[in-house]
Amino acid sequence: SPIKELATDRVIVSDGKSSYEVRTKQIQWINEEAKLFLLQDVTDSQRIISELEEIDRFKTNLIRTVSHDFRTPLNVIINGMEIVLSESKLSKSVENLIHKGHQASQFLLYLVNDLLDYYQIKMNSFRVIDKDFNLGAVVLRTNELMELKARISDVRLEIDEGEHQIDKIRSDPERIQQVLINLISNAIKYSPKKGTVTIRIDYSSHAEDNLVLIEVQDHGLGIKEEDVPCLFREFGRVTNDENKA
Repeated sequence: SPIKELATDRVIVSDGKSSYEVRTKQIQWINEEAKLFLLQDVTDSQRIISELEEIDRFKTNLIRTVSHDFRTPLNVIINGMEIVLSESKLSKSVENLIHKGHQASQFLLYLVNDLLDYYQIKMNSFRVIDKDFNLGAVVLRTNELMELKARISDVRLEIDEGEHQIDKIRSDPERIQQVLINLISNAIKYSPKKGTVTIRIDYSSHAEDNLVLIEVQDHGLGIKEEDVPCLFREFGRVTNDENKA
């Protein structure tokens, strides 16, 4: 009769200097059960694992510290420019320059918040906060935030809210804006000069499911159907020169 493996246990033991992996296998052979004990010296591999874990902890703490330290001066800069824009009589050229700086600072703040989100995900403390808000206002604010990037790339941004607009929906506006910034940024990046990126809000096609469809459309080269799964892998990207999307 063949040997049947019923169960396997694995434990790492250490005496402070060396580490050993102890495997206990429960087997059955000719109606008899027995246990096998396998001992392996894993001192080097455990040391490497410990060093990698320490590096990962350092990286995570560095991201948290740097992100928090960046937010304070960025908020001061943003608030200062908002005060200047609202209370000062400026020439058109100076006002336009400060407005661009305000947009760029806000965009940088969102990137910093992305780093904080990464830290929260690593610490299993990431949360989605649902609340009522106006989706059109979030899309408009995001559009204004991305205008500078679009202008530099010579790409036009437009919003299409269609008909049957809804005053409020319930979701997490910050996460929606986060996704929109990512999509619009990529759409601008891969659109040709003089192209158009359209943010489209469809309130009606999925109304029976209480859902709103948001689309970002560009005039880039597009992506082959077989390459679509690459988009849903971490840092997934299509690298074919004929299909840069």
